[in-house]
Amino acid sequence: MQCPTHAYADVLVATANGRIDFAGAQVLEGALAPALAPDGPARGIVIDLAGVDYISSVGLRVLMVAAKAMRQIVIDYARERS
Repeated sequence: MQCPTHAYADVLVATANGRIDFAGAQVLEGALAPALAPDGPARGIVIDLAGVDYISSVGLRVLMVAAKAMRQIVIDYARERS
């Protein structure tokens, strides 16, 4: 599986292709990790799954963990701005 990423302003766009099985989930997790770091530059993530033909429960877990982490980043960012 491949997952190239591109940054547009403060949004990370990850384009997943292929199968997100156990090995693919690790690739996806690695691609998203810089954006999910507590002091990371991203304020949003877009994950393009159009090229994905299979996703296992491990892959779904990566998406759920990323959503939860990004939710917290947005909350923290809003608190800093107010």
